[in-house]
Order: sequence, then structure tokens, then C-alpha cells
Amino acid sequence: MIDQVSRVVFDYMKGDVFGFVNEARDGVDHLTLASIAPIPEAVPRLTADAINQMRSAVEHALFAEVEHQVGRPLNPEEDRNIEMPAKVDNDKLLEWMRDKRRKTLTVLHEDSVIGRRIEFLQPYHHDDKRTHPLRVLSEHSNFSKHRKTATVATRLGRVIPDRAVPGFRVRAAYKDDETVAVGDVLSTVPLGNPVPVSVWPALMMRRPHTGSWEIIIHELRKLEEWTRTVAIPVIVLGTTDCTPIPPHRDITVGHKSFEASLALAKPESAVERAQVRLRANGLRDDLPAIFADQLPDIPFERVIAFLTDQDDSETIELFDRYCRVSGSRGPQSAAAYLQRKINGN
Repeated sequence: MIDQVSRVVFDYMKGDVFGFVNEARDGVDHLTLASIAPIPEAVPRLTADAINQMRSAVEHALFAEVEHQVGRPLNPEEDRNIEMPAKVDNDKLLEWMRDKRRKTLTVLHEDSVIGRRIEFLQPYHHDDKRTHPLRVLSEHSNFSKHRKTATVATRLGRVIPDRAVPGFRVRAAYKDDETVAVGDVLSTVPLGNPVPVSVWPALMMRRPHTGSWEIIIHELRKLEEWTRTVAIPVIVLGTTDCTPIPPHRDITVGHKSFEASLALAKPESAVERAQVRLRANGLRDDLPAIFADQLPDIPFERVIAFLTDQDDSETIELFDRYCRVSGSRGPQSAAAYLQRKINGN
């Protein structure tokens, strides 16, 4: 699910997210936001789905462990009252554990094995209860299930001039309650001092309980890592000192057993794979100029055809190896390396 989110976000960010116009007023050139590309509806929907899947994974692990420790089929009333609490203090957790609806489920009481595991995962152990992963996960999932899909927006990441220019100014960072809007001035510079500027948009989601904006992919990564490496191991084993659950298990094909699917799982998370795609895409823009500089006699069309045939990992390896050779043996050896690669050697 996170992989789907990252692909939609990646495609959106590749396009012209922001449009600009330069406006001259009072001896100052204003870089003004002229347009913002609409966000695909799939982004908030898939983001909410990914969060709900992570919340479900925690709940399912807890249910399975309760069933295992009870050692008997649960009755419908017990079944309905198994959930992972996310409490801000110990008194509220004890109130939840001692609720009459869980009277027969002694495995959820405070002095039980599972009770101690639940207590270990509570947000009130964190320096900031509001940012504890269980609190964040619960708030996001409750919001998307009972209110609406995730709140997302295109916001301003960074504004970076290509070179230092006296008098160049970047607008102050947007506050959480401020909206990035057409007509906003992003930077100013005195007239007669033109400077190219790189403007980085950021596709972000809002935390319902704090109002803070977080980069979508970063938020999903933090929650996924906590769910996989902390929450589920603690619920099932009572510790995080165990072999981590691999993040990339292919569920689009059938497997003879869960163990068989784990054996085939890969160690790269969806976010890590997205970062590879993002870096490779940027290098595909840079590499033609490197080839033109190092091997000017090779036709441009041949270079493009060669680079098109390289997958993401091959593109990154090509660039990294070129940099290593250039740094250790000099530009002539680096050019020879590129020549060998384009010749298929």
C-alpha cells in the first residue's frame, strides 16, 4: 500500500507542481506563485488505506495473541472488546483494562503478560505523548475511518537560489495554520540582479490531533517501521530483540505457507524503493550532460537509448561507479569507464 502511495506521489512530483510569474514592483523582483497542480484523489485515499492497514496489523496481532493465551474460542462479547488502547496516562490505561466489558479477559489485565506488553507500548512513555507512533497511528486511523480521508496538501519545501545575491530574500516558513496559495510571494531580489531559483514543493499530510504538517512518505515510513519492528514483536514476543519482520513481502502471488512467503521477502521497504526511484530519475536528467562532457563524439540519441535501457539500480550504480573512478583515478579513467559501459562491456 505504501508502495502505491509513493508511486502516485512520485509521478505527481515529477510534473510541474508549481507555476511561477516574476512581478516587478518598487525596484524589487517578486517570484510569485501562479499555479498549484491539483493533487490526485488517490493520494489521500491510499494514504488513509495504508494507515488503516497498519492499525489493523497491530489489532490483528493483539487478537491473535489473546486467542493464543486464552487457549479457547472467544465468545462474541469478548471478541468485540479486544483492541489496542492508546492512552495518555497510566490511570486511563488501568480504567480501560478494568472495564467490565473485559472482565472475563484476564489476559488483558494489568498484571498479565499481554497487559504488560500493552502498557510498554503506550504513548505516555514518550517524551511527547502527541508524537508517539501509537498515538499518531491511532489519531490518523480514527480520523480516516470516522471523519474523512487523510488531509493532504501541497506545501512549500525549500526555496534555494543557485548563487548568492545581495538582497535576495526568501519568505518566512509557512505556519501550520497557513495555506500555500496562488499569489504568494516566495522570494524577492532587487531588480537588475536576476538569479535562478530552485523551488521544492512538499506533498504533506496533517496530523489530526496537533495540526502539524508532515511529509507523507516520511510519516508513513515512521509508522511502518514502528509497527513492524516494535509494536508487533512486543505484542507477540514481549521484546524487540528479535529478527525483524522483512518489509517487502509479495502478497500478489500465492505461497504454500506464511513461512515460505517470509523466506522470499526482501529487506527494502516501500519508502527505500521510492527513494531509489527518485534518485534514479534525477540522475537520468544529469547523466546525458556527463556523457556529453566526457564522450562528446558519441551521438546524443545513442546515450539516451543506453540510459533508457538501465533500470533504477543500474542507473545509480553507473553514476556512483563513475564518481568513484573519477575520484580515485582521474577523468580519463572515468571517461574510459563510461565508454566501456555504453559499448556493453
